[in-house]
Amino acid sequence: MDRLYVRFAGDNDFCNTVKAFVQAIAPKVLLGEWGNITKEQIVSLFNAHAFSMYALHQSHEISAEESIRSYLEIMEKDVYFDSEIDAFNNHKGDGCLAAIEHEGIGYYVM
Repeated sequence: MDRLYVRFAGDNDFCNTVKAFVQAIAPKVLLGEWGNITKEQIVSLFNAHAFSMYALHQSHEISAEESIRSYLEIMEKDVYFDSEIDAFNNHKGDGCLAAIEHEGIGYYVM
């Protein structure tokens, strides 16, 4: 796999949370340690850890609102691999693309 795109469909207010999540998993996914990861596993990771990513990378409060925890969930339809990304054209700033590039992994909010 050379590219991974994860989105929080329809709500670009959480782009920093999604980017932090993608930055956390992309090296393992794209560089082979988790090369056989499934969309279901990525969804499970996101749903389990998105609140922490929000609290650490986006919230301006020391104790983030617990109501956000149940809101920050994605489904398999929100995860794209390689050529699936090319077919997707509804970018609204609600996701993050990680791509292997010449000098490492590039991250793009789109």
